[in-house]
Order: sequence, then C-alpha cells, then structure tokens
Amino acid sequence: MSPKKQSILLVIGMMAVFLVMTVIMSLVKDHLTIADETLKADIAHLLAEIATALTSVFAVIIARKTSGCELKSAFKFKGFDWSVPIMLTLFVWSACETTTAIDGAILSRSMSVRPGSENSITVISVICSCLLAPFFEELIFRFSFMGVMKKSFGKRMTIFLPVVIFSSIHLYNIQGFFDVLVGALVAATIYYYTENIIYVIIEHVAHNSLCLFDFNKVDLFGSSVYSRRNGFVIMNTGYMIINMILLAGCLVWFFKYFKPKYSMKA
Repeated sequence: MSPKKQSILLVIGMMAVFLVMTVIMSLVKDHLTIADETLKADIAHLLAEIATALTSVFAVIIARKTSGCELKSAFKFKGFDWSVPIMLTLFVWSACETTTAIDGAILSRSMSVRPGSENSITVISVICSCLLAPFFEELIFRFSFMGVMKKSFGKRMTIFLPVVIFSSIHLYNIQGFFDVLVGALVAATIYYYTENIIYVIIEHVAHNSLCLFDFNKVDLFGSSVYSRRNGFVIMNTGYMIINMILLAGCLVWFFKYFKPKYSMKA
C-alpha cells in the first residue's frame, strides 16, 4: 500500500472512531430520563466531549505509532511568540465574519436555511465549548490528522482535507459550514508552519468564547450587528467594514511577518 493511501485510510479510521464514539454517547443520552431541559443539554455537551476526548486519545496514539508524531514536541513553550495566537485570533475572527457577511448577503436572496440553534449558557456549556472542545478537537484535527497527512502529502492536501472534515462534523447550515471552513483553513495554515498546538488551542478557546456573546443584541452605527433574512445572518454594514479592514491587516501580518519567519521551519 502506498504511503498516501495509508495516510488517507488512517484519517478515515480515526474519523470512524469519532463517529462511533459520538453515536454511543448519543445513545446514552437518549436513554437518560431528564425533565430539566437545561440539565439535559449540559449532559449532552459533556457526553459529546467525552466522545471527542476518547477519540483524541486514540488519534494521538495512532499518529505517534504510524507517523512518529510526538505530542510533547507540539507543545512548544520555548521561544513562544505571543504575536501568533493574538494575530491568529483576530485573523480567524475577521475571516469568519467577512465570510458570513458575504455569503449571507448573496445566498439569502436565493435560498433559505434553518437558523443556527441558540442554547442557554451554563457553567457546563462554557467549560465544554471554551475549554474541552478546543483542546481535544485540536489534538484530533490539527495534531493527529495533519501529522498523519504531512507524512505523505504536500501542504495543500495536509491542510485542506482535515479542514473539510472538521467543518463537516459541526453540522451547521451552509453559512455556518463556510464560516467554520474559512476559520479552520487559517488556523490549519498557521499550525502547518509553526507545528505548535498551543497557538491554535489559544485561538480556538478565544474564538469559542467570543461566540458566546449575543451579537443580535449589539447595536453599532444605529442598527443591530446581526439580523436575519431567510434564516441567514445578515451583517451590519459598519461591522462588516470593520472586519474587512481587520482582515486586510491580518493578511499583511501573515505575508510580511509570519510567513517569512516561519516558512523555513515548515
């Protein structure tokens, strides 16, 4: 078997384990009799993160055994560059928001979607969304998937395939899919060059924390930041321009500072 086929099969195998774990935890959730909807949602969150955690353990072991990926080498504290997670957070956020603005404005005129669900915020949901999910998902999709892919493939495939899988498993509507896809592409690119999992975990934590804010209730330049049309998020023009300017600045940082510094290390 060729190394490329082996890498693809390993990624498929790890993804299959994730799906099996998710189904098992879903069955456990369905057999629980809980009247309180908030508590039921919290338990669902915890079970989902247990599935992700178990998969991450399996994925890390597989990546180490088959591709020589050492987890401790991905946690690089020496020479830590704080500008990377800070700029990465701004980069991902502005890229996602700009994408949301563009596809919302275009797609909402020709189709409709079911709006994304809005769950109540609890201590458990915050811990799951802002701490557990970022840590375990980065171990699976960045460290393990990309580590296995990088052994046999070039940059584009190593980045793109795990990103598509990552975006697909979130089960959002089409606008949410493109939002996650673009943000994950940025994060995966930064990880590809740095091979420092800490950078993308920090960004993931920050991004998920920002997502807890209800931007529907935020007014900017006389109107709400977000509104809805046919289920799509429609963005306030002023907020959209701010994100486009921020994205332009992040692109300058990437090409003028980041890539020249880290491209030789990739």
